[in-house]
Amino acid sequence: MKLEEYHIKELYRIIKKNGVKYYDVQTELVDHFAIALEEENVVSFKEKTKEILEGFDGKKGLKQITSQKKKVLLRKFFRIYTDGLKNYFSFPKVLLTICIFIGFVVTFQTFEVEQSTYSLIAQLLNISLIFQGSYNTNRYLKKMYNKGYSFLTIKILEYLQMIMVIPIASLFAITTFFKEYDNVLVLSSIITFSVVTILAYAKLKKHLVNEVISSYPMVKA
Repeated sequence: MKLEEYHIKELYRIIKKNGVKYYDVQTELVDHFAIALEEENVVSFKEKTKEILEGFDGKKGLKQITSQKKKVLLRKFFRIYTDGLKNYFSFPKVLLTICIFIGFVVTFQTFEVEQSTYSLIAQLLNISLIFQGSYNTNRYLKKMYNKGYSFLTIKILEYLQMIMVIPIASLFAITTFFKEYDNVLVLSSIITFSVVTILAYAKLKKHLVNEVISSYPMVKA
């Protein structure tokens, strides 16, 4: 069976209707459907599509595929993220980490900062975290979301943000519940770790956004 453009559009519509909302997962499934349909020369497009869908166990099966894909991508990107994070504690990037740490220590000791300053830093780090998690900062993604496209590849980033939350939440907890705590070395360590987790995340985000743009140029318009 020779597939025309309207057939492909119909496949996207059917797959989306059956609970697959991520465009990258839809595309993989459309490719699978298309291969099976192109090998079919007996039954109609509608009948064969229904048969393939039933082979996936319908809507339930497609949702399971999305869930499995999510787990695979989460493991993959978690490994990439942690490897990127480790780089800040190995040569040569460890030099940058050390400089950031020493910079905070010297600044805090020189100016004898008060607890309110640490609270302000925690708030600034939280703002940076929110900024990194916002896709409106990327013109391509903003345009795609406005057109109704979403990508599982990008959605995974929201789960990885939990790693960045840990040190920032720790700093918030200290400044909120231990107002007299002023160990400069410990606080500088937490702030430094917060900064490098955000830097590692920003690099991964840039990589994944570029991957989406290069993989799906057909939706750039």
